[in-house]
Amino acid sequence: MKIVLIGAGSFVFAPTVLRDIIERHQLSESELVLVDINQETVDLMSGIAKQIAKDLQVSIIIRGTTNRNDALHGADSVIVSASPQGVKRWNMDYDILKKVGIADQARECGGVGGLLNSFRSITLVMEIAKDMEQLCPNAILYDVTNPMPRVVTAINRFTNIQSLGFCNIAYRGADGYEFLPTLVNRKKENVEIVTAGLNHFAWLLSIKDKQTGRDLLSDVENRLMEVNEYDTSENNRELLVMKKWFKALGGVVAGAVDHHAEYLPVQDHIQYHATPPFHGNQTERTRTILHMKEVAQGKRDWRDVMYPSWEHPIDVSVA
Repeated sequence: MKIVLIGAGSFVFAPTVLRDIIERHQLSESELVLVDINQETVDLMSGIAKQIAKDLQVSIIIRGTTNRNDALHGADSVIVSASPQGVKRWNMDYDILKKVGIADQARECGGVGGLLNSFRSITLVMEIAKDMEQLCPNAILYDVTNPMPRVVTAINRFTNIQSLGFCNIAYRGADGYEFLPTLVNRKKENVEIVTAGLNHFAWLLSIKDKQTGRDLLSDVENRLMEVNEYDTSENNRELLVMKKWFKALGGVVAGAVDHHAEYLPVQDHIQYHATPPFHGNQTERTRTILHMKEVAQGKRDWRDVMYPSWEHPIDVSVA
């Protein structure tokens, strides 16, 4: 199996892909190609991947390149986790939107900002898909680039490449629904939950007790109706918004309300972004790069710095 990761410079998604391929699934005799526009980043991530494979004794071909077409030739799976000039362009959008009085529209997936972000992301990923049509027409494109629903829709509608999108917005946890069960005093392993919607806009359809089969949706709704509307503390803010939307829209949101608000008009008690909504600031990224260099050089245990994301496209690609 040949797996290509485009956007290997992502210090959140790339480590997850490396660990899933080499540690969790131990895909021996496979090939992993890491692609980024920054040669230094490609070399860094390749070095880390090789160090993990060496430590775990997994026989896998690992290489890095800035040449996308070279990487895509004969690929079976292509993962895209790239945001074109993400921070720079988000700041440009914010400055313009603030100047015209709609700074709250500086959003990643919804609103005017989400539309502008869509134009950039779709342009990039469509170029990748067109290259795939020529170089690996049977490969599947696994997308974690936002706005994910719009990106995946564009690929599936206007190219011959099959695409699947990944986001954990409804889970609010690394492995299953972490938040929703707490509303009915349950643990995630004790309930069956079904949600549906878009990335950053998911809603609860059903929740049942696994052991008894009892429908718990009315319990969730009653819990929200009990929320004190005069308590605007941070601990109560999330539930306050959920109650407001349940009364107005008749549905229970599954993800964090600040994410959901991207798709709605300006709301009370929502924290709108005034800085780029990407993982880690520049100080954190600089520190992470330093630590990762130590990993690539064998001076630091990769388990100490390889913090995984909650999206796992590799699980689907090997199924």
